[in-house]
Amino acid sequence: MEKFFQKAEYKIVFKSHIESMLLYIRLAILAWFSSISLFSATNSHAGDVAFKDAIEMALDYSPELQVLNERLTRNDLELDLLDIQNDFRFLLTTQTSTRTGLDLTRSSQSNSIFFGLGIDKIIYDFGRLKSQKRTVELNTKAQEQLLIQGRNSKISEASRAYLEVTFANEALLVRKSSRDILSKQLRGAELRFEIGDGTKTDVALAKSRLASTEAGLLLDEKRLKIAELNFEIVFGFSPSRHLHQFEFSELKVPKTVEKCLEQTALYNPSIQFSNLVYDTKISQISEVNNTFKPTLSMRSDLSYRINSDSLLDNFSPNDSLGLSLTFSVPILNGREKSVSKKIKLSEANIATFEIRRQLLETERAVKRAWITYSLAKQKVDLLNIRVGAAELAFEGAMKELELGLRTQVDTLNAEQELLESKLSVIEADKEISTAVLDLLEAIGIIEKVIWASN
Repeated sequence: MEKFFQKAEYKIVFKSHIESMLLYIRLAILAWFSSISLFSATNSHAGDVAFKDAIEMALDYSPELQVLNERLTRNDLELDLLDIQNDFRFLLTTQTSTRTGLDLTRSSQSNSIFFGLGIDKIIYDFGRLKSQKRTVELNTKAQEQLLIQGRNSKISEASRAYLEVTFANEALLVRKSSRDILSKQLRGAELRFEIGDGTKTDVALAKSRLASTEAGLLLDEKRLKIAELNFEIVFGFSPSRHLHQFEFSELKVPKTVEKCLEQTALYNPSIQFSNLVYDTKISQISEVNNTFKPTLSMRSDLSYRINSDSLLDNFSPNDSLGLSLTFSVPILNGREKSVSKKIKLSEANIATFEIRRQLLETERAVKRAWITYSLAKQKVDLLNIRVGAAELAFEGAMKELELGLRTQVDTLNAEQELLESKLSVIEADKEISTAVLDLLEAIGIIEKVIWASN
């Protein structure tokens, strides 16, 4: 019998050990899968990132846009609150009272319990609610324009951060190729000097050009680090080295400055916001006028009262139903209406001046951006011609090298000239891309154009 219990105990202990081991294995597997999912989540941006996807991430990451969205939600709630305040209101009241009477021969006590239900409703307010809702609706539209302006600014900022990283990477690659070519030139100059076919001046010149390129390489690496830091601030994650190239210079831009100004008047959120602010002030003047108009309201009351008297020893319930109409007419308000109206008129005048200022400022910004864009476009065209000529010169030098008409140094010089012209084109492409973003932001259509692009 003891052996049986010992075997049973061993089986239980062995079984518990197996269950523990299985549990640990399950936990290890879960931890492994969790680490994989966590690694993939934290490194979801480590691979290729498309431009539009990155812009969406920047918009979601922006706390400024979250504040603007919350303000829009608040305005919607204000509209709901106005409807609720002018709807039926139900009032439930209850009251309990006790009264004790005392004289020389006897004392008495009476109790009272009261229940009441009232319903209030404004029947006609002579346009008060309508003007209040109009003001809130205009304010909501103004907040929507602020949100559009905020999105345009954030898209412009994110686009600049994106192109800074992509162009810095591209320039760094070209600069490294240039360094490799100059290193070959330096070794060739040193070899020619050793065999007496070159001079120290050739070696010194090659060293100078290599040192200049290495200094430029250090500057490019510094620019890339700064661009990556700014990218992380804007997007909320570190950029990978494989961001998809986006042709900002190919974005659709109005063909003339006149068309730019036409679209500015239609779509610029700052101008639309100023116009809506003016409309809001005019609506507030109407709201002031309606505040001092009559109001017709209705009230219905249903009450039930129970009285008890200890002296008479009886209960007397009593119920009643009442309906009343109230017509309120402000008779005397002093100078409150006139002063309030003058304040709103003054605010409307200020809004008018703000519209004029915003129109002039936006027009100047669009014209400046158009001039910068036009000059940058011309510069890119000229530099592309230079690149084409440098490519032809390099190809000719290579063919002449095969025929023995050129030396290796000549081909390296031609290749170096080609790389330097490509670096100039990269800088010019960056300038025209920035000019395009500035112009689209000044017009107010940067988000519209980017989402419409391929």
